[in-house]
Amino acid sequence: KDIIGLLRNTYALITLEEDIAFLRYGYLSPQQSQMIRKEIAKLCDELRPHALALVDSFGIPQPYLS
Repeated sequence: KDIIGLLRNTYALITLEEDIAFLRYGYLSPQQSQMIRKEIAKLCDELRPHALALVDSFGIPQPYLS
């Protein structure tokens, strides 16, 4: 998978996970919510080897990272 795609998917799933309205109004079942959490963990595992390169690409000054 490409890194941008991994970031996009991670962002989308985290957005779903953080908005409790999806559960409250029945758009997601508790089981689907749990599946989303597992998928987020999997995506984070896939992104982990690229973390330093991603941080470098944003040009964040080193003092802010310490």
